[in-house]
Amino acid sequence: MQNEGKPVIQSTERFTPWQRILLTVVACSATTLLATPLLGHLDLANIVMLFLLTVLLIAVSLGRGAAVLAAVLSVLLFDIFFVPPRFSLAVSNIQYLVTFAVMLAVALVIGQLAARLREKAVLAARREEEMRALYEELISRLDWIEFADTPRISAANFVSGPKKMPVRYKIN
Repeated sequence: MQNEGKPVIQSTERFTPWQRILLTVVACSATTLLATPLLGHLDLANIVMLFLLTVLLIAVSLGRGAAVLAAVLSVLLFDIFFVPPRFSLAVSNIQYLVTFAVMLAVALVIGQLAARLREKAVLAARREEEMRALYEELISRLDWIEFADTPRISAANFVSGPKKMPVRYKIN
């Protein structure tokens, strides 16, 4: 978009960076509070899944940086509140170090993929708006438009659409 020769930058971010950090900390803390009463009823692997779900939701809603913070924070909170000895960063069983590494790696990958998907969705919406504006401008300038030949449609299992659509038109 242009505004008197100057580009207009529209922010798609609903939250400031500090708000995203705060929301990430709150979400990870809420996951910890939700999972704490389940400690005797769920296996630790299932509690890890709750933290991974939180990372996914943060990545989709708040973006890449918040997802990285959520991944690291989730590993720390899981260690402190769920792994014996509880309420410390010490680990009594060396196997939990593998759990932490895998949990962090999976959380980071999930977060990055979800954030990339979010960015692509925002970009697609922006491009759609631009194409709609171009289409409306073009249509307003046409006197007439008609098919010059029979349109050919491509058949596909996933996405099908026009393969060739010759038209004739007159611009006013």
